[in-house]
Amino acid sequence: MTRHLTKLCSVIGIGVMLAITITIGAAPILPGREKIPDELRCLANITSVSTVIDEVVGIKIPNEKLLRQFHRTLKNEGFEINDDQETPRLALQYIAARDPDIPGALGVTIIIAVHQRVDLHRMEETMALPVASIVLATLGKEDQLEELVDHEIERAVQRLKIYVTRASAR
Repeated sequence: MTRHLTKLCSVIGIGVMLAITITIGAAPILPGREKIPDELRCLANITSVSTVIDEVVGIKIPNEKLLRQFHRTLKNEGFEINDDQETPRLALQYIAARDPDIPGALGVTIIIAVHQRVDLHRMEETMALPVASIVLATLGKEDQLEELVDHEIERAVQRLKIYVTRASAR
Protein backbone atom coordinates (compact mmCIF):
# COMPACT_ATOMS: atom_id res chain seq x y z
CA MET A 1 0.00 0.00 0.00
CA THR A 2 2.75 2.42 0.99
CA ARG A 3 4.73 1.56 -2.14
CA HIS A 4 1.74 2.24 -4.35
CA LEU A 5 1.01 5.50 -2.49
CA THR A 6 4.62 6.60 -2.93
CA LYS A 7 4.56 5.80 -6.63
CA LEU A 8 1.17 7.48 -7.08
CA CYS A 9 2.31 10.62 -5.25
CA SER A 10 5.52 10.72 -7.26
CA VAL A 11 3.71 10.29 -10.57
CA ILE A 12 1.12 12.94 -9.67
CA GLY A 13 3.80 15.33 -8.46
CA ILE A 14 5.93 14.90 -11.55
CA GLY A 15 2.90 15.27 -13.82
CA VAL A 16 1.76 18.48 -12.15
CA MET A 17 5.27 19.92 -12.14
CA LEU A 18 5.74 19.11 -15.84
CA ALA A 19 2.36 20.56 -16.77
CA ILE A 20 3.04 23.79 -14.90
CA THR A 21 6.62 24.03 -16.16
CA ILE A 22 5.57 23.48 -19.76
CA THR A 23 2.72 25.95 -19.42
CA ILE A 24 4.79 28.65 -17.75
CA GLY A 25 8.05 28.01 -19.55
CA ALA A 26 6.68 27.91 -23.07
CA ALA A 27 7.89 30.96 -24.97
CA PRO A 28 5.44 32.70 -27.25
CA ILE A 29 6.03 32.21 -30.96
CA LEU A 30 5.28 35.83 -31.77
CA PRO A 31 6.39 38.81 -29.72
CA GLY A 32 3.77 40.21 -27.44
CA ARG A 33 2.11 39.35 -24.23
CA GLU A 34 2.23 35.72 -23.23
CA LYS A 35 -1.12 34.22 -22.21
CA ILE A 36 -0.85 32.35 -18.96
CA PRO A 37 -3.48 29.95 -17.63
CA ASP A 38 -6.13 31.16 -15.20
CA GLU A 39 -4.86 28.91 -12.40
CA LEU A 40 -1.62 30.88 -12.48
CA ARG A 41 -3.11 34.26 -13.36
CA CYS A 42 -5.25 34.09 -10.20
CA LEU A 43 -2.04 34.21 -8.14
CA ALA A 44 -1.28 37.77 -9.26
CA ASN A 45 -0.58 40.31 -6.53
CA ILE A 46 -0.71 37.89 -3.60
CA THR A 47 1.32 39.50 -0.83
CA SER A 48 -0.56 38.36 2.27
CA VAL A 49 -1.73 34.83 3.11
CA SER A 50 -3.23 32.75 5.88
CA THR A 51 -1.98 29.21 6.46
CA VAL A 52 -3.24 25.84 7.58
CA ILE A 53 -1.72 22.37 7.84
CA ASP A 54 -3.84 19.87 5.94
CA GLU A 55 -3.92 16.17 6.66
CA VAL A 56 -0.48 14.61 6.91
CA VAL A 57 -0.05 11.12 5.49
CA GLY A 58 2.64 8.77 6.74
CA ILE A 59 5.36 9.63 9.23
CA LYS A 60 4.36 12.71 11.19
CA ILE A 61 6.16 15.89 12.21
CA PRO A 62 4.41 18.05 14.84
CA ASN A 63 2.14 20.65 13.20
CA GLU A 64 3.68 23.47 15.26
CA LYS A 65 7.11 22.67 13.85
CA LEU A 66 5.73 22.51 10.30
CA LEU A 67 3.94 25.84 10.71
CA ARG A 68 7.08 27.53 12.07
CA GLN A 69 9.10 26.38 9.05
CA PHE A 70 6.27 27.25 6.64
CA HIS A 71 5.87 30.75 8.14
CA ARG A 72 9.62 31.40 8.24
CA THR A 73 9.96 30.43 4.56
CA LEU A 74 6.92 32.49 3.53
CA LYS A 75 8.28 35.56 5.34
CA ASN A 76 11.72 35.04 3.76
CA GLU A 77 10.05 35.13 0.35
CA GLY A 78 8.23 38.38 1.22
CA PHE A 79 4.75 37.09 2.09
CA GLU A 80 2.87 38.57 5.06
CA ILE A 81 1.02 36.06 7.25
CA ASN A 82 -2.34 36.88 8.82
CA ASP A 83 -5.63 35.27 9.85
CA ASP A 84 -7.88 37.35 7.60
CA GLN A 85 -10.48 35.09 5.96
CA GLU A 86 -10.41 37.24 2.81
CA THR A 87 -6.73 36.64 2.03
CA PRO A 88 -5.67 33.56 0.08
CA ARG A 89 -5.18 30.53 2.33
CA LEU A 90 -2.21 28.25 1.78
CA ALA A 91 -2.89 24.68 2.84
CA LEU A 92 0.29 22.68 3.40
CA GLN A 93 0.19 18.92 3.19
CA TYR A 94 2.96 16.38 3.07
CA ILE A 95 3.14 12.68 2.46
CA ALA A 96 6.07 10.71 3.85
CA ALA A 97 6.13 7.06 2.86
CA ARG A 98 8.60 4.22 3.34
CA ASP A 99 9.35 1.61 0.74
CA PRO A 100 9.49 -1.83 2.41
CA ASP A 101 11.78 -3.07 -0.38
CA ILE A 102 14.39 -0.39 0.38
CA PRO A 103 15.11 -0.22 4.13
CA GLY A 104 15.72 3.31 5.37
CA ALA A 105 14.45 4.97 2.17
CA LEU A 106 11.78 7.63 2.36
CA GLY A 107 9.70 9.40 -0.26
CA VAL A 108 8.39 12.87 0.62
CA THR A 109 5.78 14.80 -1.33
CA ILE A 110 4.90 18.41 -0.41
CA ILE A 111 1.66 19.99 -1.59
CA ILE A 112 0.75 23.64 -1.18
CA ALA A 113 -2.83 24.32 -2.25
CA VAL A 114 -3.82 27.96 -2.74
CA HIS A 115 -7.43 28.52 -1.67
CA GLN A 116 -9.21 31.75 -2.64
CA ARG A 117 -12.72 33.12 -2.56
CA VAL A 118 -14.27 32.54 -5.96
CA ASP A 119 -17.63 33.54 -7.45
CA LEU A 120 -19.18 30.41 -8.90
CA HIS A 121 -21.65 31.83 -11.42
CA ARG A 122 -23.39 28.54 -12.11
CA MET A 123 -24.49 28.33 -8.48
CA GLU A 124 -24.59 32.08 -7.84
CA GLU A 125 -22.41 31.61 -4.77
CA THR A 126 -19.06 32.74 -3.45
CA MET A 127 -16.90 29.90 -2.15
CA ALA A 128 -13.36 29.37 -0.87
CA LEU A 129 -11.86 26.89 -3.33
CA PRO A 130 -8.41 25.56 -4.19
CA VAL A 131 -7.40 27.45 -7.34
CA ALA A 132 -3.78 26.34 -7.74
CA SER A 133 -1.43 23.73 -6.27
CA ILE A 134 2.29 23.25 -6.10
CA VAL A 135 3.48 19.68 -5.74
CA LEU A 136 7.11 18.67 -5.19
CA ALA A 137 8.57 15.27 -4.38
CA THR A 138 11.94 13.97 -3.28
CA LEU A 139 13.60 10.81 -2.04
CA GLY A 140 15.91 10.54 0.92
CA LYS A 141 16.79 8.67 4.07
CA GLU A 142 14.22 8.04 6.76
CA ASP A 143 16.39 9.65 9.44
CA GLN A 144 16.39 12.88 7.40
CA LEU A 145 12.59 13.37 7.41
CA GLU A 146 12.60 16.86 8.93
CA GLU A 147 15.42 18.10 6.68
CA LEU A 148 13.69 16.68 3.60
CA VAL A 149 10.36 18.29 4.52
CA ASP A 150 12.01 21.63 5.36
CA HIS A 151 13.89 21.65 2.05
CA GLU A 152 10.79 20.78 0.02
CA ILE A 153 8.74 23.46 1.84
CA GLU A 154 11.42 26.00 0.90
CA ARG A 155 11.40 24.85 -2.74
CA ALA A 156 7.59 24.91 -2.92
CA VAL A 157 7.31 28.41 -1.43
CA GLN A 158 10.06 29.66 -3.77
CA ARG A 159 8.12 28.19 -6.69
CA LEU A 160 4.96 29.89 -5.42
CA LYS A 161 6.83 33.21 -5.27
CA ILE A 162 8.00 32.75 -8.87
CA TYR A 163 4.43 32.07 -10.01
CA VAL A 164 3.05 35.07 -8.09
CA THR A 165 5.75 37.33 -9.53
CA ARG A 166 5.16 36.08 -13.05
CA ALA A 167 1.36 36.42 -12.77
CA SER A 168 1.74 39.91 -11.27
CA ALA A 169 3.86 41.05 -14.20
CA ARG A 170 0.96 40.52 -16.63
